Amino acid sequence: TVTRNGCISASSKNYRTMRGFRVDMAAAGFLISLTGSCSNWIVEDCAFFDGAVGVLMVNIAGTGTNNTVRRCVFMSHNSGSITFTHTATVDNTSHVVENCLFIGILSNAINVVRVGGITVRNCGFYGATTAVRVSTALTVGQTLTVNNCIVQGCSTGFQTTTAAEFVEDYNS
Repeated sequence: TVTRNGCISASSKNYRTMRGFRVDMAAAGFLISLTGSCSNWIVEDCAFFDGAVGVLMVNIAGTGTNNTVRRCVFMSHNSGSITFTHTATVDNTSHVVENCLFIGILSNAINVVRVGGITVRNCGFYGATTAVRVSTALTVGQTLTVNNCIVQGCSTGFQTTTAAEFVEDYNS
C-alpha cells in the first residue's frame, strides 16, 4: 500500500549516485527529492512508476548544480516526472537529463521553474501532456537546451515563457 511520504530525499548532500532502483508508490511528496544545494548527483538506470496524484517523481529544488538523470524510465504518472525548481532564479546549473523515456505522463514530463542552464538530450516522450516546459521564466540570457529528442502523442511538445530561453535542435 501507499504509506510513505517520499522514497529518497536529501538536503545539501553532494556526490551521490542512485543506480538501478525501481521507485514507486509514495503517498505524498516526491519519489526522489534533492533540496538545498544538492550537487553532483547521478540518478541512473532507474524506473519510476505510478506515483499517487500530487506526487512528483524527481524533484530537484534549490541552488545545486551538475545533477544528472540518465537512462531512466518514467511511466504512467499523473503529476509530472522531473521538476527543476527554486523560489528565486538560479543560473548556470548544468543539470542534465539524458537517454530517458517518458511514457504516459499526464502532466509535464520535464518542468522547469526559474532554473537556467539545463540540458535535455536523447530522450523519448510518448503520450505526455507536455514533454518539456518552462513554466516560470528564467533569468534573461539563461536557456533550456533540448537536443535529439523524440516527441510523439503529446498534447504539447515544448513550451516556454519566451522563445529566447529555449534552444533546440535535432528533435522530432
